[in-house]
Amino acid sequence: MICDIDRFKFFNDTYGHVLGDDILSGISRLLCHIFPDDCVYRYGGDEFLILSFRNQPSFQDDVERFQRHLKDLPFDDLTRQPTMSGGYTWGLCQGAVDLRKMFALADHFLYQAKEAGRNRIHCEPFDDQKAEISLHEIGNLIDKSS
Repeated sequence: MICDIDRFKFFNDTYGHVLGDDILSGISRLLCHIFPDDCVYRYGGDEFLILSFRNQPSFQDDVERFQRHLKDLPFDDLTRQPTMSGGYTWGLCQGAVDLRKMFALADHFLYQAKEAGRNRIHCEPFDDQKAEISLHEIGNLIDKSS
């Protein structure tokens, strides 16, 4: 799963980087607590990556538990709690090429979650054709930014 903090720039700009760091630390601790048997990584500024080898229903239960507990994290002086959006896919990964495609598809699902209003996780089973489209879209974005 790839997930990131919704409107994290707002929290940094409004409350300062010290509180922004507290938010990152609190969310990191919660992710590690909810997903103790999975691999949890901070991936970039406010993005996190969770790699799991569990079955999808078990993983989804913990995703939902994380979303519930996130709203209860104690942050001083916040007028609103941080939320997160994410995307993930599941299926049989048969090597680096499949892993790259799964990553691209999860990233695509993250952006779908954001476009659908944030504060949600979008997931679908792995589909090689959708993954190819996602890789193509990422390539186009890289070309445009160069």
